[in-house]
Amino acid sequence: MTPYDDILKALGLDYSELEPSERESYDKSLFEIKSLSLDDITDSIIQCKYAVELELVDLPDTADHQDKNCKLKARLKNYIVLEAMLLDPARRLKVLKRQLGNLKK
Repeated sequence: MTPYDDILKALGLDYSELEPSERESYDKSLFEIKSLSLDDITDSIIQCKYAVELELVDLPDTADHQDKNCKLKARLKNYIVLEAMLLDPARRLKVLKRQLGNLKK
C-alpha cells in the first residue's frame, strides 16, 4: 500500500472500486507526482511568485482592495520564503534544523 492509497482510503474508496477512466486518471496523476523534480517545483514556485507580484502591482491602493492587498502580500511572502529555501541549500538546512528542534519541544 502506498501513501497515495491512504488518500483513497480516507475518502472511503479503494483502487479496485474505481472506474477504468478514474484509474487511468489516478495512475497518470501518480506518475506526474513521482516524476516531479526539485527544479520543477522551484520553477513552479517562482512562476506563482511572479504572478502574485504582477497582481499586487496592478491592484489599486484603495480601502476597497485592502483585504485582497493584505492576502496577496501574505501569499507573496510565503512564496519568497519557499523560493529561498529551495534555491539556497544552506538556508534549507537551517530551516530543517529549526523545525526538527521544534519537534523536541
